[in-house]
Amino acid sequence: VEEGNEALAAGEPGAAIAAYESAAESIPESAGLNYDRGLALSDLGRHDEATQMLLRSLDTRDANLKADVLAALGLAYGRWGQHIERTGVEPGEQPAPEGPGVSTESANAAEAALPKWERSVEHLEDALAVRPADLEVLRNLEVALLRVDPPCASRDDELEPNDAPGAPHLIDMSAV
Repeated sequence: VEEGNEALAAGEPGAAIAAYESAAESIPESAGLNYDRGLALSDLGRHDEATQMLLRSLDTRDANLKADVLAALGLAYGRWGQHIERTGVEPGEQPAPEGPGVSTESANAAEAALPKWERSVEHLEDALAVRPADLEVLRNLEVALLRVDPPCASRDDELEPNDAPGAPHLIDMSAV
């Protein structure tokens, strides 16, 4: 486990996974080991495996570890959401075909990523309930919330003609 922690701290998640898997063969499964494995898997971009491992590590009585796991789950789901936004596909899926007549819209990717961002918000809020002053969790929560509920100015809302900077006018409320 120590070897894995050193490799993870050195930015070598592949070596960390190998060390953690070796440790898992000789010691019983534990929340701490699953947490370490989840962190390394997340760093490798193996999002589904990472979140599953981190979810398994939630079964702990150690309050500090539980807060760490909740924060890591929020981060892992956020990374998964970012991956979907960037590529438009889940890890392991084939990208959509490109070429004439085929369009890949970023709105579809953002929509596909939304459930991951919502899970990120859930776990980050739970982590903040335990550690309200954790600045890293607060920052990650802010990013996740902006994905879940973007500001009005960035939305393409055909029902709100009042959102362009040059076109503000009073909205007729008598029709409502």
